[in-house]
Amino acid sequence: MWNLIKYELKGNYKELSILAGCIIFLNLLLLTRVGIWPRDAVAGLSIFIMFVSFIVVFIWSIGLYNRDLYGNTGYLLFSLPKKGWSLLTAKFLASLAQMVIIQLIAGIFVFFNITSIQDFSMMFNVFIQAVSGQAILFGIMTPVYLYLYLIIFIYFCITISTVAVGRRKLGKLGAFISFVVLSIITGKFGDWIYNTF
Repeated sequence: MWNLIKYELKGNYKELSILAGCIIFLNLLLLTRVGIWPRDAVAGLSIFIMFVSFIVVFIWSIGLYNRDLYGNTGYLLFSLPKKGWSLLTAKFLASLAQMVIIQLIAGIFVFFNITSIQDFSMMFNVFIQAVSGQAILFGIMTPVYLYLYLIIFIYFCITISTVAVGRRKLGKLGAFISFVVLSIITGKFGDWIYNTF
């Protein structure tokens, strides 16, 4: 499985390097505005860069799975003597690794900009006293869980549409339709469970 993860990461290292370079470049440009723009604005734009990088990596992760199902790489990937769960787990972990790498790079600049805001130390001390370690751990694990859940759900929708339709153009439309329909169904089911129990 580790070889599959390395293969996934190697296949995207150019795109990841370009994205990481863009994040660093844009944040360094923002740092040249310190003293000219309010520090809050610089920190806010740094957070915006982090958010955009999250969206880009998320779309890449979906595109890679889509490419393997509809493109020529799928013939090679699915001919490997590996079980289906092993291939999918490798894709999930590679996607998560890419997300962590990019968000760490962007997060360093966000942290630097936020800590430079006046009265940050006072706000941080209040936060530490008010929030327990368990709540912080929960706050870290929740985005990871939601990210993996959404990736698995979208992969499932793409797979269902591929099995049902098969053709490339209709398959992508089918994936979108199945995503919308299944989202509505799971949402209604979740509401029903919440109201029942």
